Amino acid sequence: MLKFAALSITALAASTAYAQTPEAAPAAPVDSAPAASQPGAAPTAQAAPTNANAQVAAVVEAGFPKYDVNKDGKLSEAEFKQWISDLKTQEMAAQGKPADPAAVSQYASAAMAAADKDKDGFITKQDLTTFLGG
Repeated sequence: MLKFAALSITALAASTAYAQTPEAAPAAPVDSAPAASQPGAAPTAQAAPTNANAQVAAVVEAGFPKYDVNKDGKLSEAEFKQWISDLKTQEMAAQGKPADPAAVSQYASAAMAAADKDKDGFITKQDLTTFLGG
């Protein structure tokens, strides 16, 4: 299975600052402290993934409207590829690497194939949340 681990939750949240609007709250930071070290908290193996999933969902909610250009509630292949290309380009820039347009385009095409599970040519918020959440 093709894994898109390069777009980490932290990088994704940081790179989508452009998608934040006054009505969109910033994504909550992932709590790196183990649950057992927090007073009164029971240890749980689900703490980080739940936080990460919530953060991915918040990023999708904040950025989706910007890329859903025709406002039909789903991303066309072109809309999705634009978002993924923007994210990958910003991630590479943050790492001090130049973005190779051909490589970014190839990455976006592979991401589309992986995210569009039902192969209908569109990406819903749920599809995107599932894809980015790993």
